[in-house]
Amino acid sequence: MRTDHFADPILRYVNGDSGNIRSITGIVTLQEPYIDDMRGRGRIHKGQVDVAEATVIVANDAVLFANNRFEVESVSDPVHGMKTAQITRYEAEHAGRQPVKGLG
Repeated sequence: MRTDHFADPILRYVNGDSGNIRSITGIVTLQEPYIDDMRGRGRIHKGQVDVAEATVIVANDAVLFANNRFEVESVSDPVHGMKTAQITRYEAEHAGRQPVKGLG
C-alpha cells in the first residue's frame, strides 16, 4: 500500500475508444493477479477504482493506470459521496516473444 499520496491520475477511455480520452482522479486498489486457464493460460488482473460521486465512469469504459489498460466491468451506486468501478485486465502468457496458443 502506498502512503505517500491519496489519489492517482487516471486516463478514462470513453466506451473504450482511445480517441475519446478524459482525465479523472481516483484511488486504485489492485488485487494479486491469478492464473486463468479458461481463455488459454494467462493472468487476470483485477482491482477497483474509487472515484467521487460526480465523476463520470461507466461500464464498457477503459482506464489507463500505471501504463496498463483495464476494462471497467461495473460501477456501483454512489455511497457516502464515492462510487466504485470494478476493473479487469487479461494478460496472455508469452513464451519468448510469441503468445502461447496464438493469444495476445
